[in-house]
Amino acid sequence: MNKIATFLNARISGLVTDKPEILAAYSRDASILEIMPKILAIPASTEDVQYLVRFVNELAKKGYQLPITVRGSGLDTSGADLSDQLVLSTERLNQIQEIDDRERLVRVQAGVTLGQLNSALSLFGLTLPIEADPKETLGGLVSNFYTDKIAKKYGSIYYYVERIEAVLADGELFQSQALTSRGLKQAQKRADLQGQIYSRIHQITQQKSAQIEDLRSNAHHHSGFRMITEVSSQKSLFDLTPLFFGAQGSLGVITELILRVVAIPRPTKKALFTFSQAKPAIQFMSELEKLRPKRIDFYDTRVFQALTLPKKESTFLDQIRGQFLVFAEIDHGFFTNKASRKTLQQLAKHATATLFDQPDNLAQFSQLAKKLDFYRNDPDYPERVIIADQSYLPKTELVSFLNSLTTLEQIFGQPLPLFGSFTTNLYSVRPTFDLSTVTDRKQLLRFMQQYGKLIHDSSGTIAAGSAEGRVQAIVFNQTLPTQIRALFYEIKTTFDPNHIFNPKIKQNASLADLARFMRTSPQIGLIRQD
Repeated sequence: MNKIATFLNARISGLVTDKPEILAAYSRDASILEIMPKILAIPASTEDVQYLVRFVNELAKKGYQLPITVRGSGLDTSGADLSDQLVLSTERLNQIQEIDDRERLVRVQAGVTLGQLNSALSLFGLTLPIEADPKETLGGLVSNFYTDKIAKKYGSIYYYVERIEAVLADGELFQSQALTSRGLKQAQKRADLQGQIYSRIHQITQQKSAQIEDLRSNAHHHSGFRMITEVSSQKSLFDLTPLFFGAQGSLGVITELILRVVAIPRPTKKALFTFSQAKPAIQFMSELEKLRPKRIDFYDTRVFQALTLPKKESTFLDQIRGQFLVFAEIDHGFFTNKASRKTLQQLAKHATATLFDQPDNLAQFSQLAKKLDFYRNDPDYPERVIIADQSYLPKTELVSFLNSLTTLEQIFGQPLPLFGSFTTNLYSVRPTFDLSTVTDRKQLLRFMQQYGKLIHDSSGTIAAGSAEGRVQAIVFNQTLPTQIRALFYEIKTTFDPNHIFNPKIKQNASLADLARFMRTSPQIGLIRQD
């Protein structure tokens, strides 16, 4: 063990190691990258995190860089949780500290998983209504600004976070709060980094109002530090909490969260509709949305071709082959009303098939959808890669975008079936590239550039359902005006003057690093917490 790892391991209650066999498991996530860390730290307490941050910050002051990259579940598709320096895993910060069922508030450590929390909340008839892999950590959902397919109905993770506790770059503990003008003045008088942050971020909100308004007009991307738009409210309150959404560990290490939760929603009714062409499917979804469903999902069913079901259940795949599929969840009461049901059937008059009460088909569809949404690197399709997950596309551009995708299919000689959420306007593709070949890796970089341009030309943004990390940043940064990039850099350096937090992501991500660290095999090494 090297000297730094040995030194740290003796001074925190958690684990610090540089053993290659352990580091290897943290070298991959759900992205196309593979980066072996130099050191792994698994703190067991907030105090451990503080010690690690102070140590790294003191090293930086002396000219030695050992930046910290925070890792949660290892399910990130953007590569933001990978580093060749120090990786800090939150897996042992996994305690549910408090559940207040009367006020519907919970206090949790950042490494608590969504599944862990909702399992505990179910005893009280409560839930955090976020549809994500149950193994996603709550700190990770905030850091990535995760938006799911039911966000239109229930809101994204942003709407449920009341407060954040984080360790700042000087090792001090920051507890976010909404400050009045008087409270802000008091915070600015602090003689530490926190006081500097409050002073400078307040100045930025005053002096950079034009850039902030520009960001506010494009509310669809979750990248950079766009949430500077929400720091200063119309209620004369000042709150730094929003800046941690989408920051991906680049402003500090989130250690604890206070979340608002809700009663478990009433059951919904599920239905599937198939269409032979995309345009009538889109027209149907537009009308269906007026019924305020929980969700409407759209699939070019070619995306299912590489997936498998048990042979005895393969009839569903045969049924939908070559079709466009619409999946909807609507309030259960709607279906009990004969008139409403008739209305729905009338809306779906151009559908080739309408599957309401077919539990087998719905169950099989659910299996396939999970493989796409939550278990992204499934052995059933090892060559499919994720480079642009949940890009924003306006509804008005969807038909023309699908036509443009046909051109890309011809250029790259492979199908590019689109799938995603019509209600949130977030869509993905799963291109097939063999990462073991140099030719395909080069082709993948070309594809990223062209796909990103197509998204941008369609008035969309490539990083919308989550932040940009390393992978999407390469394309996203090309669309950012120089003044906005400068604003983001100023926010970053205000919080992190010595650049000790994840310096290789977001605006500092590079194409050279992307090419250098692209993995060469389809195997993944996710750390899954049971």
